[in-house]
Amino acid sequence: MHLKPVLSAFAVLLFVSAATAEPMHFRVSEIGCPKACTKVLLGEGEIAFTTAGAFRSVRRKTGALPVLLHSRGGDLPGGLNLGLAFRKTRSSVAVAPGGDCFSACAFALFGGTERKVHRGGQLGVHQVIFAEDGSDPQGRPTFSEKHSAAIIGHLIRYARQMGVSPDVVEIALATPYDENTIFSSRELKRYGIVTSD
Repeated sequence: MHLKPVLSAFAVLLFVSAATAEPMHFRVSEIGCPKACTKVLLGEGEIAFTTAGAFRSVRRKTGALPVLLHSRGGDLPGGLNLGLAFRKTRSSVAVAPGGDCFSACAFALFGGTERKVHRGGQLGVHQVIFAEDGSDPQGRPTFSEKHSAAIIGHLIRYARQMGVSPDVVEIALATPYDENTIFSSRELKRYGIVTSD
């Protein structure tokens, strides 16, 4: 991998999700039952910087299983690290049936060698919150152009390396951080987010 986790230069970089949740945990589950049960590794909760380590630990015990995600987002560097862990382990990654995969979760999913959004699942993105440089008089985070340009450049390179159109980063930047742009089935294919139906 040419990309290294982005952290040290950007102390507090978050994808803010509308709801707070428990940290993401992984467990073996089954889908498709009773007709054709398939074992999967289900990741649910808020992505943290430590989530990639939790995934690797569980995967060592379970072996290679398809990964299903249900997360409203969390820490962006954690999402990128999780995506890199998915790619390194050649994991198949999907949004769980009826599940959500927003903000940092979307970037994590990009790391899957095979990517899918199951029926009823949603994948969405929104603006990055850069909370390193302080805040404006209303308390909203502010950031320097130098840092934002470097981070945006990194996100574009990451998307390209994962086989996803960098247009997804532009769409995220154009979406207010308290909303999500949800991709339609057609858009999921057009932007290379999914590799199968």
